[in-house]
Amino acid sequence: MGLEPVSTVTPTQSPLPGITTSTISPAPTQSPEVQDNTSASVVRPKAVDDNGDLTKGEEKISTALLLETNETSGNPQGSETGLQIKTVPVPPAPAGDGGKISSGKLVYVYITTRPGYSTHCVDSLVADVKNRNEDYHLVVGWADVANLERIAELDGVRNIRQVSPPRVHKGINTTQGDIIHKTASVRSTYGYTGAGMKIGIISDGVNHLADSQATGDLPVNVHVMRDQSSGDEGTAMLEIVYNMVPDAELYFHDSGNNILEFNDAIARLTVNPM
Repeated sequence: MGLEPVSTVTPTQSPLPGITTSTISPAPTQSPEVQDNTSASVVRPKAVDDNGDLTKGEEKISTALLLETNETSGNPQGSETGLQIKTVPVPPAPAGDGGKISSGKLVYVYITTRPGYSTHCVDSLVADVKNRNEDYHLVVGWADVANLERIAELDGVRNIRQVSPPRVHKGINTTQGDIIHKTASVRSTYGYTGAGMKIGIISDGVNHLADSQATGDLPVNVHVMRDQSSGDEGTAMLEIVYNMVPDAELYFHDSGNNILEFNDAIARLTVNPM
């Protein structure tokens, strides 16, 4: 990089007696050989046109997804953007999937459709639809990164955003709920032990449920309605509830991988045996 040229200041005589003024001469223009090329290294999403604007379709895509469509952005696969990404084989041409998989790089997304349009309007471009709800105008699925703009350009699509993994809040130490809430006093004073109650827990998983049952920290009759996630926050939460109300009937359902699966978990806990 060349040195920055500086402006020069030249004293001149003012028309008024005894007063001197200064004239500032502009800095000379750098030659092409020494000009700074920093701007050339700035990476913009490919969706940004020469005027710095996004197309109508690209405006429907979240920032993280839009950056992921830029092949030169250098973003690691989901590590810093919070995206859930996987790679699959690209079908040989002519594609038997109708063009749903063009690059083989799939991202887990929510696609919101406009009222009056069926969620099926995106099916021809989404590689794998996992859930859909017509009342919420919502589709959850794996879409090829290279197809995001095509999906967004559909008239029936309102927006596309990434599916964020469920977050759990278990700390290093398990909260001693029985002591904090003083439920031991409630049991001894009023005789309330949770008998006749059904309590449902939604969390990430119950990986070590059997271990807790073996040590007596949980009863043997915990109803696990679904456990397809990985984790033990569910086990910890069940133990806390069991300490507080030992005679309650306990149920567990994993939180799922998106908001529709989470809603289904609530529905199953409230509508089915509970």
